[in-house]
Amino acid sequence: IGYIPELFQCLLINIEPAVTIFYTIFDFLVVLVPTFIVLCTTIWLITFVKKVRGLQRETVITLVAVALLMIVSSLSFFLAAISLIFTFSIKFFRVMTFIPQLNICSNPVIYFLTLKRFNNFVRNILCKSISMKVTDSAKTDNHTTAISQGTM
Repeated sequence: IGYIPELFQCLLINIEPAVTIFYTIFDFLVVLVPTFIVLCTTIWLITFVKKVRGLQRETVITLVAVALLMIVSSLSFFLAAISLIFTFSIKFFRVMTFIPQLNICSNPVIYFLTLKRFNNFVRNILCKSISMKVTDSAKTDNHTTAISQGTM
């Protein structure tokens, strides 16, 4: 079953104004509370790291990038909900509901780009994986050659 915008829009037209206001306030709180928690946690983490190890540029950039991305994704969810209630635009709704998915996928990319230790870890894992595949491939080729020559 696919998404049918006409049906969804039809359902939204019959919403009472009081319910619309309730949903708007509820959606705003759903966005506001996590955003407030993320901001407070980010500020606390930066001050804690500053006291314990000193402020390192890559740590601050990582924390701020992850926090900003989470806030943008939360706000996009709120804007998508508002667009459904007041000005229905399926394209805007699709874009605004896709942005939170980017938040989930982009955290490892942010870590890879901003944290040297994470970057080195990923590169080591990939290099080991590639070298194991090359070694396995060479063993398979040697085994196949030995069988075809009848030496095995």
